[in-house]
Amino acid sequence: MNIEYVKKITGINQEKTLRKYLKIVEDMADSQMDNT
Repeated sequence: MNIEYVKKITGINQEKTLRKYLKIVEDMADSQMDNT
């Protein structure tokens, strides 16, 4: 197994997960704004 390849794949997965998480946080913040 190529270490660099694994690092690249996990890096891509982490970035996707991070973006998904940030989007959820943004959506939550937007709904909080709407409630006030």
